[in-house]
Amino acid sequence: MRVAIERLLALRGWSLTLLCGAVLAAAICLAFSLAAVSVSQPSNVPLQAQWRRILPLRATLQQRVVHSWTARHFSPLEPPVAGVALQAWQPRGRGGEMLAVVDWQAVPPLFAWLADCGVHPGAFSLNAEKGALQLSLQLERDDET
Repeated sequence: MRVAIERLLALRGWSLTLLCGAVLAAAICLAFSLAAVSVSQPSNVPLQAQWRRILPLRATLQQRVVHSWTARHFSPLEPPVAGVALQAWQPRGRGGEMLAVVDWQAVPPLFAWLADCGVHPGAFSLNAEKGALQLSLQLERDDET
């Protein structure tokens, strides 16, 4: 082994270049053959099977969430969205004004819940006050119920 190492260290010029080229060519051929094997035999079959089991559960969960939103009537006192804390509610005609402290991530689900309840914001403002996000909504009902 020591003799082989000494011979490799003694190589200079074209001999060293040819040896390095041969090693590099062998490494490239090995890399391409491994890539071809991984393409011809997909290793993500178990992952696809997991997704096939999970996707129907996800759809069922989304239906339950939407159903629970629409099953409830609109109540500004109990918004079913996490991250929304009601500060004030002033009823007016077919709607009212809602003031709440919200988390940024709770804003899109809050608007989705309002739409599902048939309540739409005529106007809204979102302001940062005292390290919290203050949301003001002018709400209007679609129907008289």
